[in-house]
Amino acid sequence: MCKNNTEVAALLNVAGIVVGIATGARIVALDVFDGALTSTTLLTAAINWAIANQAVYNIVAINMSVTAGLYSAPCKALNPLRTPIVNARQAGILSVASSGNDGSVNSIGLPACTPEAISVGAVYDANVGSISYGGGCADTGTAPDKVTCFSNSASFLNLLAPGALITAAGATYAGTSQAAPHVSGAVAVLRAAYPGETVDAAVARLTGRGIAITDPRNGVTTPRIDLLAAVGAVNDNFASAIPMTGNRWTAYGDNIDATKENGEPSHAGVSGGKSLWWSWTAPLNGVVDLSTTGSDFDTLLAIYQGSAPTALTQVAANNDAPPANTSALSFTASAGATYRIAVDGVAGATGIAVLNLAYRDSDGDGVIDPLDNCPSIANSGQADFDADGLGDACDPDDDNDGMPDSWELTYGLNPFDAGDANTDLDGDGMTNLQEYRLGTDPTVANRSAPIPFLPPWALGGLSIVMTAGAWRGLRQRRG
Repeated sequence: MCKNNTEVAALLNVAGIVVGIATGARIVALDVFDGALTSTTLLTAAINWAIANQAVYNIVAINMSVTAGLYSAPCKALNPLRTPIVNARQAGILSVASSGNDGSVNSIGLPACTPEAISVGAVYDANVGSISYGGGCADTGTAPDKVTCFSNSASFLNLLAPGALITAAGATYAGTSQAAPHVSGAVAVLRAAYPGETVDAAVARLTGRGIAITDPRNGVTTPRIDLLAAVGAVNDNFASAIPMTGNRWTAYGDNIDATKENGEPSHAGVSGGKSLWWSWTAPLNGVVDLSTTGSDFDTLLAIYQGSAPTALTQVAANNDAPPANTSALSFTASAGATYRIAVDGVAGATGIAVLNLAYRDSDGDGVIDPLDNCPSIANSGQADFDADGLGDACDPDDDNDGMPDSWELTYGLNPFDAGDANTDLDGDGMTNLQEYRLGTDPTVANRSAPIPFLPPWALGGLSIVMTAGAWRGLRQRRG
């Protein structure tokens, strides 16, 4: 059955959220709706298809942004979806389901109520002002991590995730149907980061490392997903450094379970023990600024060159730089050189690490110095009239005609017209370029202009060389 544009947009929105979280993921889309409705029979068939094709497509999660009914306890008995969901979990596939949009504070819908599924409620991800939804639900005030008025909640709800207002695939929606795919995408990331871990371990990472949010409607505290914390220190070891590329970038990491390797130096000369590693090959020569601004713990920062923790040459390091507890340094990068960057926590401090790298932009015009044709004067457009590599903003002779712009403007000439060098503004027989070189006024006729003294070596290349003896011989012959 064909779907209308609204239904298609909603489906694309859900899929877009998944790939927005797990950018390398692929989507297998199964239509379980007959018009606007589905059934446990259709859902079971879809789950069984995923199990049968798990190895073919490396399926790790089933997102079910569908819900029916309200259940105040986990749905164990008489639940037709429990067996297929259990079978999927045993096959390495986690079923992620939205809790429902009824605004219930003690019940969630099916299939979310299935104990082996991951049930997901919705929170705001930003302050969107006052907002009203259908069915009389309204939030007069909104803020990040505030539970939405429509989100079903219960003591056995597993997770919260952003569900309002979520823009993906060109459409904006609100609902627990938008919260669930955030978790499905997170599952995909975890299964890729830790392919050897069990599905139970992935769930434990999501629930155990989430941010606790208390729903004021019922006092129930539920973890909101924190993907960085769940992933943890995938770049803990020097050998597993995350490679970064580009002239300007920001990287994130969580050092909650990071360690210090044997032979690893104390970064910035300070005891740490919770280091993360990145690597970067410089594309250009130039001064680079590196910082941990945005990190939520007391950081140490160091950059090295070398091939192993025991064979590193420090390029630069820093402990504290304003604002407090962050670190910052600068160094001169060489194009093609590979640098190893470590972020550690002072005395083992942990949290979200934010690493910012950028070539310096001295004039703040958005163009980094190595690519800026006027690095000390703002010129975001990089205009270069004479294509000499020196931007118009700092080029003293924009048309490269031998007459400085300031001199041309003084006498009404065009600094962007090289042809006016050979014209004679005052008709005195001397070109404007000659007038500039002689220091005369090109707007006042001056036919008695001084002829500059030219030394012998400038006379058409003619020169006369005579030794003292030859001179005497010449005099003698004449005598």
